[in-house]
Amino acid sequence: VTAMIDMDKRINPSGRTEVEFEIAMAVAKIGTPAMPLLNNLLDDADMRCRWFAVLALGLAGPKAVESLPKLTAMAATTDDRRFSSAIANTMARIKKE
Repeated sequence: VTAMIDMDKRINPSGRTEVEFEIAMAVAKIGTPAMPLLNNLLDDADMRCRWFAVLALGLAGPKAVESLPKLTAMAATTDDRRFSSAIANTMARIKKE
């Protein structure tokens, strides 16, 4: 996944892209086996990787329940309003039944 994000950065260095969204959707569809990887990406030094993980976890929904503690901590420490909003939306999607 990180390699795909790196490739996307080289193709379009300006920010999130449709390709990134498609990658997130594909990873989310993998389901439970992908959750540890996405949970680890929440700690990545690269902000784009963290954005990607938040997006993919939200798309995974309740399967990503183990990520809630990290997401809660991230929400409490970020100064970026857009990122904070994305985290809140992801948490709401995870908590849905």
